[in-house]
Amino acid sequence: MAPNIAEEINALFSEHADPERAEGMKAYMKGQFEYYGINSPLRKELLRAFFKANGSPQDELTDLVRELWLYDQREMQYVATDLIRRHIRKQPASFIQVIESLILKKSWWDTVDHLSVNAGTLMQKHPDLQPAVTDSWIRSDSMWLRRAAVIHQLMYKGSTNWTMLQDYILRVAHEEEFFIRKACGWALRQYSKTSPQQVAAFIDQYRDQLSGLTIREGSKYI
Repeated sequence: MAPNIAEEINALFSEHADPERAEGMKAYMKGQFEYYGINSPLRKELLRAFFKANGSPQDELTDLVRELWLYDQREMQYVATDLIRRHIRKQPASFIQVIESLILKKSWWDTVDHLSVNAGTLMQKHPDLQPAVTDSWIRSDSMWLRRAAVIHQLMYKGSTNWTMLQDYILRVAHEEEFFIRKACGWALRQYSKTSPQQVAAFIDQYRDQLSGLTIREGSKYI
């Protein structure tokens, strides 16, 4: 069924393609991906109507998101991340393997960040996944998995494992990669909404180890 659903979504999006908008979207992503030229509001509207008519894909989510990831058009990966977000709380712990595999394919911030947050949601439902999975991610050769380890707690607020977050940031603080430095700052900025004093103290203590970007991002709300 999953290939059929993906093919039907492809046909639906092809009918609503906007080549001019597609060129702009492709340029924004530095030419890495092809696009139909469908913006987020229209994509969600089309999907809402599609699944209302065809039923929920929850029972075949794994097969469907993997099938969607095969398409050249980036909107198909956005459909996959939309579906994962919608159904993540009903997935078994083993679904973390699906998320990890998608993080490693066609990797860029636009999908990795959504997948990372969804991984965090899954880990809250299945606490045994932490810290084993994220410890392996922070040690990974993949920059995107390291980024995922740093930002997977973005929505945790008061449930954030602050000790873990500090540890992960310090493990990658030496890296010059923009996406890692930005992730560290983003994670600190987000947690500062919950605990500004802890974040301020951390930045002060490790200022000589953190990049300027991380410090600027992490200090925005303190």
